[in-house]
Amino acid sequence: MKYALITTDGELHIKDAEWPAVRADVGPEGPARVNISPIVTPKLFCGWVNDCGLSLPDRYPRNLVGSLVLMTLGAAEQPYAGPVVLTGWDPPPGIEMCDLVDHQVQGLLGIHRDIHAALAGQAGEVADDIRAAIEWIRTCPVPALTIHSFPEGGGRYEPT
Repeated sequence: MKYALITTDGELHIKDAEWPAVRADVGPEGPARVNISPIVTPKLFCGWVNDCGLSLPDRYPRNLVGSLVLMTLGAAEQPYAGPVVLTGWDPPPGIEMCDLVDHQVQGLLGIHRDIHAALAGQAGEVADDIRAAIEWIRTCPVPALTIHSFPEGGGRYEPT
């Protein structure tokens, strides 16, 4: 299967391997699928990140370039940590991972090139926007999930 790997140092690699190798590129804790809006991209992409990434910052630093590529393609705006993998995604009724096709690879290479040009100091409004987005990814708080328990004996939970 043809897929893209964006390492935490921002390098993009196009690879061809079966799922066990793709999963290994994401990390041993397990893959989490990143939904990418089909409205933004006509041929569907699917993102994969480590499902423990943001909770292990020493092991999985924020992937600034990978996060911006995911968000550019239509993923939720948040920091993503560790390696980022992009595969194709069959639209309904298939709903499964598939190879990236040539125009998807070319699109990823273009997005990646534009991000690196902006980080290298390229002038222009788009480059300024890219640098601002990267700074936001670098400094924004980690998304949090608060788990509330029910009172002893059940009943209706009333948050305080």
